[in-house]
Amino acid sequence: MLAIESTKLTRRFPQGGGISGLDLAVPTGSLYGFVGPNGAGKTTTIRLLLGLLRQQSGAVLIDGAPASRTTRAKLGALIESPSVYGHLSGYDNLDVTRRLLDKPRAAIHAVLDRVGLRYAAHQRASDYSLGMRQRLGLALTLLAAPSILILDEPSNGLDPQGIADLRVLLRSFVAEERMTLMVSSHLLSEVEQTATHIGVLYRGELKFQGAITELLAKARPLVYVGCDRPTEAAALLHGAGIDAVQVDSRLRIDSAVPPHVVNRRLVDAGLRVNELISERPSLESMFFGLTQAAEGG
Repeated sequence: MLAIESTKLTRRFPQGGGISGLDLAVPTGSLYGFVGPNGAGKTTTIRLLLGLLRQQSGAVLIDGAPASRTTRAKLGALIESPSVYGHLSGYDNLDVTRRLLDKPRAAIHAVLDRVGLRYAAHQRASDYSLGMRQRLGLALTLLAAPSILILDEPSNGLDPQGIADLRVLLRSFVAEERMTLMVSSHLLSEVEQTATHIGVLYRGELKFQGAITELLAKARPLVYVGCDRPTEAAALLHGAGIDAVQVDSRLRIDSAVPPHVVNRRLVDAGLRVNELISERPSLESMFFGLTQAAEGG
């Protein structure tokens, strides 16, 4: 089942940009990484899903039903920096939202515990670090008990420890709360560590969508070879139909030939191999491959 789905979702702007014909498919219970460079259309997409922007064509479904005020009540969202009252404590910020939602006071303690902010509940929000403010923003979102959480660049500005803490928190939302998360980000290494599914957006169009393991499986491992005569080794491998590129003092093998076959050919030719490394392509390299293909490169 899909928690969020769109069909041919389109919104273009007179000055350029936007999205075209977007068919999103965010599985229930997934942590969906929505990646793309600045200007790709990530924030536009999120605003359309939340009803903050009107599409020119296409449709949005939430848990299989057309998006409406009722179905969007299942969504929680944190767009860019959280809006909080700096002169109020974390607790009082939450109390303002609690009253609007008509929730019991116990809900405040529950969300503070959930994001690890109980110890700072009565500090002024203006004294919070950026990471603490981000967690307060998440707590405000959680007050409405959403089943689907949409976060737009939640790691922006956080230091490495803050990013690591956020990573653990987001994973726990999926594993412990059975929530569905859609997280937009340009930090590809972070998405690779957290996401179960991914959508790659480039110039308003999806270039890939599916399980992150499916994307990574599309790429062959790269083999790096270090030997005593790399130029001679490259010529030898080319003659055997093996694509080898000299990179500094090493060779990079861009083919499906197993490493042990490469090693045997070089050794049999009297070359001394001193390094043989098989390296799985990163999400970053896959991303650049997809976007370069989109440019016709």
